[in-house]
Amino acid sequence: MKKTPVHLIKTENKKVLVVEDDRGTLEAISFKLRQNNIPADQSPNGEDALEKIKKTKYDLVLLDLLLPKKSGFDFLRAVKSDPGGKKQKIIVFTNLSEEYDRTVKDMGASFYILKATTSINKLVEMIKNELGK
Repeated sequence: MKKTPVHLIKTENKKVLVVEDDRGTLEAISFKLRQNNIPADQSPNGEDALEKIKKTKYDLVLLDLLLPKKSGFDFLRAVKSDPGGKKQKIIVFTNLSEEYDRTVKDMGASFYILKATTSINKLVEMIKNELGK
């Protein structure tokens, strides 16, 4: 199957939820997504994120693991245990070491990305690729 170049992937009708407790990181990612015509909602914790996905269909969730009120692990468990959430695309974007990579993928995450080694531009490219699938 031929892969569509990232710059040609249509993202205007796709919706992303960014779940991140660090305000600066949350704002930077959301801004960069909007610059790339990707509508993005924000959530500062796992509890708020669960409420948002009950009300809105998201094409992708970008999820930190270390969150207040409900961790990213608990969020993943809750979403993937719900029959309607099994197909939800979730990219984990965290600073936890790579030892959690297999764990979150087994829990249903599409990717495990380390914040420290991934630029926001690279992250947006990965999100666009995932939205294009």
